[in-house]
Amino acid sequence: AIVVTDNEELSRFEARRAGQLVGFIDYRDRDGVLVLPHTRVFEEFEGQGIGLELVRGVLDVIRERQLDPIDPMCPFIARWVKRHKDYEDLLA
Repeated sequence: AIVVTDNEELSRFEARRAGQLVGFIDYRDRDGVLVLPHTRVFEEFEGQGIGLELVRGVLDVIRERQLDPIDPMCPFIARWVKRHKDYEDLLA
């Protein structure tokens, strides 16, 4: 299972499996909008569905913490939200 945490120091949400960092999504705040420009899954973990779990986990954290609306500049995140209409309420 993937655990998603907010590493505020590095301005990124991190995905860990069994304590090991496997990927992350960068973010920055721009005038009350949480911009998500990049998703990264480390090469050795690609093809295992981690990116999909990471996006869902990050959006769930954003919703739970009632953070700013998002601008998914990352095409991977934008496509994911488009396919999961129940997350469109998070869009700026």
